Amino acid sequence: MPSPLRETIPTLTETTPAPFPAAGKPLERRGLSRLRLRLRPAAEADLPFLRALYGTTRSSEVAAAGWPPVLAEAFLVSQFDLQHRHFVGERLATDFWIIEQAGVDVGRLYLNRSSSTWRVIDLALLPEAQGRGLGGALLRIVQAEARAHGADALDLHVLKTNRRAAALYSRLGFVLTAEESASHDRMIWPIS
Repeated sequence: MPSPLRETIPTLTETTPAPFPAAGKPLERRGLSRLRLRLRPAAEADLPFLRALYGTTRSSEVAAAGWPPVLAEAFLVSQFDLQHRHFVGERLATDFWIIEQAGVDVGRLYLNRSSSTWRVIDLALLPEAQGRGLGGALLRIVQAEARAHGADALDLHVLKTNRRAAALYSRLGFVLTAEESASHDRMIWPIS
């Protein structure tokens, strides 16, 4: 017998996400081929992958809540959809890319290049793609592109509890700014 709770919770196919905007000018691909990486514009067909990827970024938080699986799934779907609508609706990212390695989707890179300070909105990799240098390589490519295209700086926000990511950003030359929120720190890479 179906659960009454389950009947009120949207499934992955019941939501109507905001569409991705047309893809911006691609990043130069220097360095991507060595790692067998490819960036391709995200499309509606990628939403199930993106939802699953998002779920991996919040898995420890959801596990700590101790929710039953159906409630955890509903929470992750709703949070992803809210985030997606915000990113797309507010045009926070001008580029929405799926990161592929050897033809397999392994992450996403959302980048805003609409001002003199480029912003990495989101860089997320599946757990099995982490710890292999892909995130650092992608950020170095973005840094090189920002410099080559005359940007003044590159910035991003990092979750205060994500010490591993903050350490990577520090190694790549990003520095903490005074601007922060309760949950995130802003880091900037000034281009000189």
